[in-house]
Amino acid sequence: MATLNVSTTASEWTGIVPTLWDETLWEVSTRLSISDQLAGDERSGAAIIEKFDLTKRPGQTITFTVIDPLIGEPVSGRTALEGSEEDTNATTFSVTVTHYRHGTATDELSQIISTFGRKWESKAAELLGDWFARRKDDDWMDQLLNQDTIQTLYAGGAPARNSIAPGSYLLPHELRRLTQQAERRGAKPIKTIRGLKSIFPVYCVLMSEVDYYNLVNDANFRQDVRLAELRGAENSALSARLNMYQGSVIMRLSSAPASTGLHGTFLRPEFRLRTALTAAATTIDIGPSTQKTGVDYGKYFPASGSNNFLLVDSENMSYTGGASDPGNTGWATVTRAANGSAAATHSAAALGTLNNLGKVLCFGQATAMRAWALKPRRKHQERDYGFERGMAIQWIYGLESVQWSDSTVANAVVLETYSPNANTV
Repeated sequence: MATLNVSTTASEWTGIVPTLWDETLWEVSTRLSISDQLAGDERSGAAIIEKFDLTKRPGQTITFTVIDPLIGEPVSGRTALEGSEEDTNATTFSVTVTHYRHGTATDELSQIISTFGRKWESKAAELLGDWFARRKDDDWMDQLLNQDTIQTLYAGGAPARNSIAPGSYLLPHELRRLTQQAERRGAKPIKTIRGLKSIFPVYCVLMSEVDYYNLVNDANFRQDVRLAELRGAENSALSARLNMYQGSVIMRLSSAPASTGLHGTFLRPEFRLRTALTAAATTIDIGPSTQKTGVDYGKYFPASGSNNFLLVDSENMSYTGGASDPGNTGWATVTRAANGSAAATHSAAALGTLNNLGKVLCFGQATAMRAWALKPRRKHQERDYGFERGMAIQWIYGLESVQWSDSTVANAVVLETYSPNANTV
């Protein structure tokens, strides 16, 4: 890929790039992003509260207000209410916005070869829109699952992550336990359903494709679906499209495209070994054989931690120093044969996981606040008389979780499961 001369003044490209380019990118990213489907303004009851203040600059803050429910006691009889009213408790959160940019570049020959008759600018908008959708989803999940403290359950009744036993899959009773914990914690449901004289909360449950596979292949789950839904082609047992199960809206998130060399999600981290690993090696290298500059192939993994173990083939490894350096040749330092496993050789492209860990996120309203000071805006640059062209987006935004008074993520809980890949690819 050509290196753009950033000191070269960009042309206006008037007439080349449609004025609708920015809107097209926004539409593509909104359509593909799960988090965008869950976003709304402060009055919407959405899972992600979104606020725009285009007067703000990078480093400044946008303020959100969350009103707590009333919990006080009433007065009775002739007792005066005046002076005994319950205070309205409004919690204010400030989200700092940051300036970001990302782009792609090509040259005249590559444009002819790679875009199949489409204008390269149109293809660039599509590619950046797809990337931006995944970025927004990643930022939301990373904030809730890793950056802040979230109430966590462990499948199989395990007391901690490193005690989750093989076979502790996401099963119907674990799903019920997860939503019950959300309700017990007082998480605001996405909506409520009235049944006779009772009101039942409805939460969203987001899971990886592997946890979804384990859930829908459970015999009890399949029988519930067969009995509960109408017969015909639209029955979930035939269509594989499941919308709701026992008061939970079921959502699944697929892994990053394997063709990119980036694998997994924050719900279920994965990597591929870049080079073969001997039984005595103490550093590992991950990613494709030819790495891209600016890509963190271990982004879904914690940097280290006493409860974090890698699993490659059947060997466990503890690790430290998971690096975020793009194109690094030594991603982490590992201690081999952890948890009673045996050190072994592993071939290049062998699959690695966080010891088959899966995370299932249950959430209701107001889990996070997303602040925008600038929606994605197109930037462009060219050099060598227009032979090389670059397209980029810039945006200014920030994201923080809504938190309870105990400094844990509000309106969300997570279940950690045993989540092995069902296949060898």
